[in-house]
Amino acid sequence: MRKNMTSKKQIKDTFFDLIKIDSVSGEETKVAFYIKRYLKRIGVDASQDKFGNVIARLDGYGEFLALCAHMDTVEPGRGIEPVVKNDIVRSKGETILGADDKASITEILEAVKYLKIKNIKHRPIELIFTCGEEKYFAGSINLNYKKIRSKDVIVLDHSMPPGAIIMKSPFIYNFEIKIKGKSAHAGDVPEKGVNAIKVTGDAISELKIGRINKTTTLNIGEIKGGIGINTVPEEVYIKGEVRAYNQDSALRQIDLVSKAFKKSSRKHKARYYFKSSLKCPGYRHLRTNSLIKEIVLVNKELGINSKFIDNAASDANIFNKKGLNSVVISKGGSNPHSIRESIKITHMQKMISFLVEICT
Repeated sequence: MRKNMTSKKQIKDTFFDLIKIDSVSGEETKVAFYIKRYLKRIGVDASQDKFGNVIARLDGYGEFLALCAHMDTVEPGRGIEPVVKNDIVRSKGETILGADDKASITEILEAVKYLKIKNIKHRPIELIFTCGEEKYFAGSINLNYKKIRSKDVIVLDHSMPPGAIIMKSPFIYNFEIKIKGKSAHAGDVPEKGVNAIKVTGDAISELKIGRINKTTTLNIGEIKGGIGINTVPEEVYIKGEVRAYNQDSALRQIDLVSKAFKKSSRKHKARYYFKSSLKCPGYRHLRTNSLIKEIVLVNKELGINSKFIDNAASDANIFNKKGLNSVVISKGGSNPHSIRESIKITHMQKMISFLVEICT
C-alpha cells in the first residue's frame, strides 16, 4: 500500500500555483491552460471541448474510471493570497481560499504524476475538469459526452476530511415571479395604486420559508421593487429555490408558492407571472453500488474511515442524469464559499494516496 507518496512541498507548490490563478465562474481559461500544460509535461495529452471543459485520457488495463473536479470558484475569489501554518492552508482572510475545488485538481494532478513517474500499471483513466460548476453545473451540462468512455465517475467536490461518500443529493427547482401592480402618488392618491410590495408580503406570509421538513427546503433569496418612497411600487421581482430529496416534495412546494402569489395577486387586483425550472436533478445511491463498494475498500486499506452522508448538488447530479455512475467523495477542507475556508495539506496527501490506489 502506497501512503504519502507525494511530498507536502510538492503538493503545496501545485496547490498554490492553482489558487493564485483567478478563475471565478466564467473565467476559467487561465487555470485550464495551467492544467493542460501540467499534464503535457508529464506526458498526458489534454484537450478542451467547445464549452471549455478540459478532458484527458491515460491508457491502461481494465475498466475505465473518470476523475472529476471543477475549475471555477465563487466570489470573493480574486487575488487570493494563501498562507500556511501548522499544516493548514488558509487565505489571508479577505477572499475564499479556493480549495473548492482546486484542492481536488491538485490531488488529481499529483496522483497522475505519481503514476507516470513511477511507471505504475493502472486502469484506463479519464480526467474531467469542468467549467461553471458553481453556476448550476454549466460545464457538465455542456460536456462533450462523446469523448467520455468511463461508466464510473468519481467527483472530488465535498469539503470534509477524507472518507466522506455522498449517498444522495437533492432536486433543485428555481422559481421567478413578477408582480405587476399600479403606480400612484403615495401621498396624494395612494388608493389609486396597487402596491406590488404589499402583494408580495401577503403572499410570503402564507408560506413556510426555510426548512420545510428533514428533506425539503424553500428559500426566497431575491426581492427587487420600487422606485421611490413617494411612489406606490408597481412592480416587484422575486427569485427563490426549492430543494428536496424527493421530486414530488419539491414540486408540491413549487405549487404552494405559485398558489400563494396567485391568491394575493387576485386579492389586490394585481397581475402575476410565475415560472419555475428544474436546475438540478437529484439522485440516490445504495451501498451496494459497485463504485461505492470499491471506494470503501480502498478507504479501509488506507486506514480511512468511510462516512456516508447526504450533500448539496455537484457535477455528479448531471453525470448521473446522463446515465453514468457518479459518486462524490470528500477531498479535505472546511468552510467552503467563505473567507474562513481552509484545508490540511496532510488531508490532500492522503487523498493522493487514495486516488493512486483506486486507479491501480
